[in-house]
Amino acid sequence: MKTISTKPSSAQGLMPSWWSYDEIAEATDRDLYDALHYGEMDIVDPETEVDESKIGGSMGMIISTRSNIPNSLFANIHDDIALGHEKGRNKHWFMQVFSADPSKPLYTLDQALAANPSVGYTISKKTLRRDLEGAINDVSARPGFRSRRLNIESGTQDQLVDPESWNQIAQPESFDSIWKRLKGERVILGVDLGATRSLTSIGLYFPDRKLLVAESWMARTQVQKLETIHNATYSKWIESGELRGIASDRDGGMTYRPIAEFLRDCIEHFDVKSLRYDGWNINRVFDALTNLGLRQDHYPLKRILDKFVPGAKEYGEAIIEFTDAVLNKRIVHNANGVSNLGIYVCQVETKMRGSDEVKVPAKNKQQMPNDPAIAMLMAFSNRGLVLPEKSRLSFAERVAAA
Repeated sequence: MKTISTKPSSAQGLMPSWWSYDEIAEATDRDLYDALHYGEMDIVDPETEVDESKIGGSMGMIISTRSNIPNSLFANIHDDIALGHEKGRNKHWFMQVFSADPSKPLYTLDQALAANPSVGYTISKKTLRRDLEGAINDVSARPGFRSRRLNIESGTQDQLVDPESWNQIAQPESFDSIWKRLKGERVILGVDLGATRSLTSIGLYFPDRKLLVAESWMARTQVQKLETIHNATYSKWIESGELRGIASDRDGGMTYRPIAEFLRDCIEHFDVKSLRYDGWNINRVFDALTNLGLRQDHYPLKRILDKFVPGAKEYGEAIIEFTDAVLNKRIVHNANGVSNLGIYVCQVETKMRGSDEVKVPAKNKQQMPNDPAIAMLMAFSNRGLVLPEKSRLSFAERVAAA
């Protein structure tokens, strides 16, 4: 087996040497680690036939399909390196790369793009094309290969919680009753904006009552259409007050002013400790809040805004907290029909990221809206939040003291 250099990739004049499959198979784990870490691992022998069925993720070529490389060895490799993926019972470890020598391309640019069906899942096609062009056309590019973190193939999908367990912690009560009964109580809000022609939900968690609820909105012009698509009784839920039907804009989608008005009313009515949100379309809500006199860079919004990045880290922790609380009956909910549907259809997808399993919420095969479940996950997640003692000041007094 040839010896590889482990000098830092910044060393001048160093270019990777070619490794064949056999040579990679003979390499020690430390050889592979050093080569990957310093960016000097060569790419597989270009004469070797590639099994394209084992190619996955954002870029290129398999280096190794060894199944005995320990997860721990790859744990500290910098983030832009893909770690591996799981097929059946065998782990196929690989690095997605392409030739650093443009005279011997393992793939043309178009072939590289065509061989990777998951392009756009982790990074955009535009970004991938730019990176491929840079590495294929520039021999001096360091390190000798380029790679991106692989968004690992999906594992199993399960329900977020068992419907029976969810139903066992129900304490039916209208939101109007909760609104009147819990005035001034501490609350954490979670905002999940759906598409304007679908469902939008806001979760509310009252930590002193262990009560978790969600309110949802839908454009009235979309109700009949979505009832057919989702086989759900949205019109009946609007009549019962379990779903808020709102006016549509000129394109038939919902307007965000009612969402902003609800948030404003919550801030004035309850003691809001945190308002969690993800970035999708949120500026339209912020604009509507500004028109209502609440600017995001001013009190009280500035004090409570908490961006919730919709990724595996934050959702994974929230899912664990939530499912444990449901199973151990540490929370209750108000049996809202729309919220129940969101919980029933919400799936949890388990993925492998290197040596770790991570969980993210997902829609079911019928693409039923799980927005109430997502909003409640946001609201319930503790996110390291330490709640101070309940404020005894009114909203007006808190504004005056700010």
